[in-house]
Amino acid sequence: MDLEGNKVTATIYDANITVLQDQLQLGKTYILSNATVRHNRSTFTNSAKETVWSITGKTRIEEVNENNLNFLFSTYEVTPFHELERYMDKNMNISIAPNIY
Repeated sequence: MDLEGNKVTATIYDANITVLQDQLQLGKTYILSNATVRHNRSTFTNSAKETVWSITGKTRIEEVNENNLNFLFSTYEVTPFHELERYMDKNMNISIAPNIY
């Protein structure tokens, strides 16, 4: 969830689950980059969202100290969740800052 309350559905598959299992903790805030936004194939997920965010072992994950979020957003250009669809199926680098719930 971002600061405006927007949510995104993310998926992690196969060996990537093992690679990332200790990196993401509930209630923490992270900067993630090098993830992929794709159309949701509802056959494989129970999410009602039209797009999903695929996280792999190549996704860069950095924990953020929540006291520094104002500095973070004034220093980096972070893409809001509601704009993720525009980057779907494109080879572009963007960064987002989700809370894991």
